Amino acid sequence: TKEVANPFGYSREYVQDKMGNRHTAFFFPHNSDAAPWWQGENARLASLATAAQLASLHFSGDPEFEKQLHSFAINQINWILGLNPFDSSMLYGVGHNNPQYMFFDSWEFTNAPGGISNGITSGFKDEDDIDYNLTWHQTGADNDWRWQEQWLPHDAWFLLAASAQAQ
Repeated sequence: TKEVANPFGYSREYVQDKMGNRHTAFFFPHNSDAAPWWQGENARLASLATAAQLASLHFSGDPEFEKQLHSFAINQINWILGLNPFDSSMLYGVGHNNPQYMFFDSWEFTNAPGGISNGITSGFKDEDDIDYNLTWHQTGADNDWRWQEQWLPHDAWFLLAASAQAQ
């Protein structure tokens, strides 16, 4: 998390592309064995927040490390709630700039209050960039699910992360 400039404290991850190249990154690579399944990572962030907060309970003898774990956990939750480069709360109905899922540029499917969308990704055309909420018109295909579709694991992990903060 601290190996590069990271004003939001966003968790980095160790990734591997289809060629077997491994490196740390902020976001899941597009060119991986899971392709085309790359999308926002709010479930990953909330699960890491949960793990860090629960782990902090075992480090009361090391107040500095306990504080670092707690800060890491809070940073991941804050990212989901809007402390991110897009100033967007991905918990629909909370905060401001909530994303709206426009399935094939229509209102056929919409986001539900309390649901958490997939989230922010690396750039659609440049993985060293960052993207969020691109429309059908911007990508030329139905890609908005990558950012805007809600998914139960995001909510489940977020609820656990928020509950762990009360420990």
